[in-house]
Amino acid sequence: MMFRVAEQIAIKENCQAIVTGDAIGQKASQTVQNIVAADCVVSQVQVLRPLVGMNKLQIERYAKRIGTYEISIRPGVASCGVPTNNPSTSAKRDRLNEIEKALEVQDMVRRAIENARILTV
Repeated sequence: MMFRVAEQIAIKENCQAIVTGDAIGQKASQTVQNIVAADCVVSQVQVLRPLVGMNKLQIERYAKRIGTYEISIRPGVASCGVPTNNPSTSAKRDRLNEIEKALEVQDMVRRAIENARILTV
């Protein structure tokens, strides 16, 4: 959902890419298979991952240097908001499509866009 919303905002704001803080293996969602599955929903802009090969300490040092570390450690900021005891590390696009059939995806994206706000950091 994050990529769907980000893509629509990028298009609206005339951006060519979405930049993420993904780093392989730092979280359950950041396996190669999960990253590939997530990227399947983005078709009109590129997804860039400048931190993909860094380890946690490298990322923290960089975040402190550019002034984003304090924001990143706030409660809820770095989490996906859906806690689970058994996260999937090998998402399959077919299974995700099946699950999403029960959701009103387009309506969810539309509502997110309507409620989005731009913050200057």
